[in-house]
Amino acid sequence: NPPALLYPLVLSFFFAIPSFFSSIIPFITAPQYAGLPGLLTALFPLADILLFFLALVIITVFWGSKASIHWTFIGIGLAFFAVADSLFPHLELTRLYYQQFFVADFLWFFAYLLFAFGAFTYRGMLRGKIHG
Repeated sequence: NPPALLYPLVLSFFFAIPSFFSSIIPFITAPQYAGLPGLLTALFPLADILLFFLALVIITVFWGSKASIHWTFIGIGLAFFAVADSLFPHLELTRLYYQQFFVADFLWFFAYLLFAFGAFTYRGMLRGKIHG
């Protein structure tokens, strides 16, 4: 169903723009990351863009199903993880991460909480203890 994938694709595109300009280009052009290290480091934000897209697809596909709330938590957790992972290279390159700017750490923490909550409630739903 192409319209169902339209929203994740558009939102991922808007997620990719700042990631591209704040992480990918700086790592490719930074002198301390010249050559292969910069290219390999730039692959992480590209993988995060794909992860963000997959998180939105999970939310879209399971929306309205019996397992929607559980997979929505897991999908939001994946999206938080992708955002934190995309922020980290920029924060590391600008040295903001080392100056007590831990927004990425908080996003990773909440991502793991959402993963765990979604998986726990989904397991409960499968056992018949929690209704979706």
